[in-house]
Amino acid sequence: MRANGDAPHVVQMSDVGLDVSGDRDPAGRGLGPEVSTSYGQSNLAFRDISFAISVRKGTRRDKTPHTEVILAPISGAFDAGNMVALIGPSGCGKTTLLDIIAGKKTAPHEGQVFLNGRPRDKLYSRVTSYVPQQDVMPSFCTVREVVEFNHRLRVDLGDTPLEREERQRIVNEVLGNFGLLRVKDQLIGDAYIRGISGGQKRRTTLARGFVGGAQIVFADEPTSGLSATDAELCVRAMRRASESKGVTFVVVIHQPRVEVAQMFDHLLLMTANPGRG
Repeated sequence: MRANGDAPHVVQMSDVGLDVSGDRDPAGRGLGPEVSTSYGQSNLAFRDISFAISVRKGTRRDKTPHTEVILAPISGAFDAGNMVALIGPSGCGKTTLLDIIAGKKTAPHEGQVFLNGRPRDKLYSRVTSYVPQQDVMPSFCTVREVVEFNHRLRVDLGDTPLEREERQRIVNEVLGNFGLLRVKDQLIGDAYIRGISGGQKRRTTLARGFVGGAQIVFADEPTSGLSATDAELCVRAMRRASESKGVTFVVVIHQPRVEVAQMFDHLLLMTANPGRG
């Protein structure tokens, strides 16, 4: 919930009016100074996103092809710096929609995704980040090391003393936003190595997706398997990062508490059979 106390509102799933006019280079990227991907200026929109699979039903001798709709056509638009929750029953297509607009779906699908009114291109992945449902991190590394490693992968600052100091400042700032400064030197750990808690691992995974300068972060059920307190801390950390940097968080979340739901700006409610907003 924002500081003024306004409650989150449901996004209207009407067709998204987008201006895709203007000069374009041969690679399909929009030109002109009016297009900006600075922090707090990356608006996301999608139109008529749908997904279906072909299955065969019948006897072993006569299996006729049948198209099963997983996600009915759905459209939406989110302003920069917003917290967006995708909510719905199991099997309604929340993760499918998230994967498509994040550019992670390799299977054929329909619809268009726009960044600042322009169709996404091969540079889309540079300004977006995807946080999977599972925490996949080396158990023998510390929290600071895994976050800094992701920053080194996505941001080339060089290796001069001044640039190293700047990198440490950025990493410390992100760790502070996600409430991880107290455990920055602790090991991630696993079933055999004592490490940080499950809630802290989730926030570390989110910090890894945020630290590389992504302006839109997609997160698949970041609160699943966490206690009510850890889930609230996790969403509050995203809220803090969103407000401080103007980053958009698009989150699949299952049965959030009232206190957690109120921290989102938009709730995209989906139904089942087939999934539709």
